[in-house]
Amino acid sequence: MNLVGINVEMIWPCQHKALSPSIEKLTTLIVDGCGNLNFLFTSSIVGSLAHLKVLEICDCKSMEEVILAAGEGETMNKILLPKLDSLKLKGLPKLVRFCIAKLIECPSLKVLKMGNCPRLQTFVSTQVNAALFDEKVWFPNLEELHVEDMHMLKMIWCDEVLADSFGRLKVLKVLNGKQLLEIFPSKLLEKFLVNLESLTVKNCDSVKEVFDLQAIIKEREVHVVRHTQLRTLDIENFPNLIQIWNRDPHGILSFYNLREVCAWYCPNLKKLFPFSVAQCLPHLEFLSIGDCGMEEIVTKEERAEALAIIPKFEFRGLKTMVLVGLDEMKYFYSGKHTLDCPQLKHLNVFFCANLQTFNFESQEIQEMLMDKQEDELELQIPQPLFSFRE
Repeated sequence: MNLVGINVEMIWPCQHKALSPSIEKLTTLIVDGCGNLNFLFTSSIVGSLAHLKVLEICDCKSMEEVILAAGEGETMNKILLPKLDSLKLKGLPKLVRFCIAKLIECPSLKVLKMGNCPRLQTFVSTQVNAALFDEKVWFPNLEELHVEDMHMLKMIWCDEVLADSFGRLKVLKVLNGKQLLEIFPSKLLEKFLVNLESLTVKNCDSVKEVFDLQAIIKEREVHVVRHTQLRTLDIENFPNLIQIWNRDPHGILSFYNLREVCAWYCPNLKKLFPFSVAQCLPHLEFLSIGDCGMEEIVTKEERAEALAIIPKFEFRGLKTMVLVGLDEMKYFYSGKHTLDCPQLKHLNVFFCANLQTFNFESQEIQEMLMDKQEDELELQIPQPLFSFRE
């Protein structure tokens, strides 16, 4: 069912007995541009939506909540949408919550997209909430989450969520969170990294770090390496970002599966990878860093036991490296090291005036430099950049 540009204040009657039997067969509902709607459903008819799979609500300028409690001041015990697979909320300037309830269950929900809902700070509300999602939300099969243009939102998750909720998240996209303070709570980080494959975060002015590893390192005294599934990391326009990883996970967490890493417009970001992360990136194919306050790409290892050997960074899958506008960067790694990139085909370096030496250990890159093919290598720096080891 598509409802577009209908200027009504109510779509269905409040009383369940007045409903048409057809609502129980409803599988798809798209509501777009209905400017007089304050709500979509009342709690009394939610039970009739047992077959609803797709719900989209867009550009409804008066909507304040999606499900309205049937009685004034009433708090619903539980909202169940058993087959809802995809939910989209976009362009709802007055929306403050999805509903007021003690619990909402969407066991089949896989995709949730929220955008341009500037007043939305909590999905389910019973009081003043500190985060968008808390223990009143049960989304056990959610795989893709978009949070965009939520200008008043300070936290996406609180420290406590239901045990099997959000654990299957694969794609997270966060854009334009002007007041957002963090991406993941430290206590829940490992839960999210179990299945997360793609993380895109852009234009979040207040975020200072992406991965807070404090809780994981404190709890995991026994070093049992756990491989995360993260493949794509895209960070852009973080004016106050200091670090992506706030601690080195040293044998506790591995980002072994990373394929693509981009970091742009982060003026306070001084270093990209912790030492142990950089030593285990065999599948990294694309690395792009631009207009950051980067001093070195890999944080120097200070532990005494690591200083006895010269580290070798093996980016054996790396095909493209882009470094642009890194005025502060002098080194890939400030200590003695070698860098092995046997598949590197495209190396673009622009406006990195202080960059000194990359210690490549690769005959292929040496030949590439000698060929100086313009479509493969572009350099705009005055001093010797590369050293090689046979």
